This record gives sequence, structure tokens and C-alpha cells, in this order.
Amino acid sequence: MQLNLQSRINYLNEALILATYICNTDPSNDSVLPIDYKKITFSKLEIDRKYQWLVSFLSVVRAEARVLLDSHSELKILFQRYDNECVPEILNFLTFSNLKQSIEYYSQNELLEKIKKSFIINMESLGFTNITSFSFDELDRMTIFNEQQRYMIYKLLNNINDTYDIFYKFLSSMESIFKSRDKILIEELGIFYNSIKGVDILSLDSTDALNNIIENHKLDNLEYTFFIQFPQPIGFSLSIEDQLTGFLFIGFLPFLLRENSISVEENKNEMASKFLALSDPTRFNIIILLSKGSMYGREIAEKLTISTGTISHHLSLLVKEGILESEAKGKRIYYKINQIEFDRMSQFINHIGGRGNEK
Repeated sequence: MQLNLQSRINYLNEALILATYICNTDPSNDSVLPIDYKKITFSKLEIDRKYQWLVSFLSVVRAEARVLLDSHSELKILFQRYDNECVPEILNFLTFSNLKQSIEYYSQNELLEKIKKSFIINMESLGFTNITSFSFDELDRMTIFNEQQRYMIYKLLNNINDTYDIFYKFLSSMESIFKSRDKILIEELGIFYNSIKGVDILSLDSTDALNNIIENHKLDNLEYTFFIQFPQPIGFSLSIEDQLTGFLFIGFLPFLLRENSISVEENKNEMASKFLALSDPTRFNIIILLSKGSMYGREIAEKLTISTGTISHHLSLLVKEGILESEAKGKRIYYKINQIEFDRMSQFINHIGGRGNEK
């Protein structure tokens, strides 16, 4: 089996991820990196400082993409998740698939045919068969989508009211936003690609599922590439149009951070300050109280029979240390434990005890 590293940015996939992100995330999170901080031992502050170039890049492209999307509001339903209804976004099957590098490499008809073919494959895998003409009756039987989504699928795949033409131009514009800012990425990505050339991707612990697929299928080719905005360490798909070809995609930052571990020496002063904050009996009791759920200031004061002024002082210090998070709801400010920081503190203790270095 051939293993190929794809070292170019896949603008079309990144455009799809970007559109999905801004349709499902609040604008206040536009500078957020695609990282699950619970799985690493560094705080958001540390990572943001280390990767400021990427923070700035994502913040800018997401802000510009929102302006573009606002002028194409009818397309939002294609990318929105309906979590309360357990309904996936319509183009879930297209995102992270083995697409050409840019939409400019597809004619409008070619991309539409690929979407239709991929849609059929995915729907058949979910038990929806006999899809041939993408008629309204055929699509209306797909109960995995809600009624509004089914109608949008019908409009997209049949180009009703020029919906597909608009979609094609929208993706092209979304790519342009990415391309116009990619100079900030090229150099950094080049350094990163060179650093991982010697890494045996298939030997990583997180690719157990991938190894199972490889063992059970005769793959002629496996291409792997890094997605800048992909929040997961590893993803995998199979292309079966001509031959069984694997496509492995890896989250840029999650993969980059896979070996990061907390340094006792580098973090001792920060951790000393956090543990000192918890050494005060009142602040410790606040943490115990909030372990049951979020509460607002006066509520905490009444539970601990302490004045609101005193509680406010302690809460402010705990928020400053990152131990608590605060959120305004109406006229009240609610406080909750910052689980990420507690995880970091736990990791720090484990490293002091030697457990952090266990293999």
C-alpha cells in the first residue's frame, strides 16, 4: 500500500469547515483554536500565546466569512447542526471527504455530480435506498433530516431557484477568504510538514480504528493531509469511485500538541498561586459548593452565611486565577468551576508524584 503525504492546503475542505464553524458557533469564539483543552496539559492562555499567528488568522477569516454568509443567509441551513433534533448538517458527508484542492478544479456540473454520488453512498449506508432522480418524494422519505432540511436538499440537488449555482459561487468566495490570508500559514505549515516527515502515522495510538480498516480492506493508496481547522486528532474516509483509496486527515494543532506535557519547573510559580488561592478556607468552601453546579454571588453568600462583599472579593480572586468562570445571565453573574484549569492542576500534581512520566 502506498502512503502519500499531502502538504498543500485543501482550500475547498477548509472552506466547508469554515462555513460549518461560523454557522454553529457564536461570534465571540472566532479566535478560538480547534483544540479540546481537556486533552492537553496547557491552558488556553498558554496555547494562544504560543500560536498567536494562528489565532489571528482564524479570527480574521471567520469574521470575514460571517459577512459573506450574512449575504447568503438562505444557505445557512446547509451547514447548521440541529443538535436538539439529533439531525446532522446537510453537507456533513462532503466535509472532510477526499476533495480536490480547490473548487476551481471542478466545473459546476462536476462538483454537483460528486455531491450527488457522495450523497447516495452516505444515504444508502444509513438504510435509505432507491435514490435515483432526487425527486421530492425520494428525499421526503429521509427522516434523518427535518422537513426544512429535506426541502433544502431538494432545492440544492435540483438547482431549484438557482440554489446550487449560488452555493457554488458561495464556496468559491469562502475559499478566496482563506487564500487571501494564507501567507501567514504557508511558512509555518512548511516547517511543520518537514518536522513530521519521519513520523510513522500508522503507528500512532489514536489510529487503532484506521488500522482495523486497513486490515479489513485492500487499499491501493492512502493519502494523509493536515486540516488547519479540524478539531480532532485523526479522521479517515474511503473513496470507492475507481478503487479502494483511503484518505486520512489529521487536525493540525491536535496533532502538533500530541506530545506536549506540562513542565513542573516552567509552571511551578503559576501553580503555586492557584493552590495558594485554594488554601483559604472560604475559597475552598466556595469550590466545594460549586462542585454541585453553577451559582450566583448572593446565592453563594447565603449558603456560606458570609456577606456579599466578602464573597465578591473571593470570587474575583478565583476568577483571576482561572479556577472559576463567570457568566452574566440577565442581572446576575453565575460562577462555575473551570474544569480545564482543575485538570491542569491535577496533571501538575501527577507530574510531581512521578505519574506524569509513566509510559
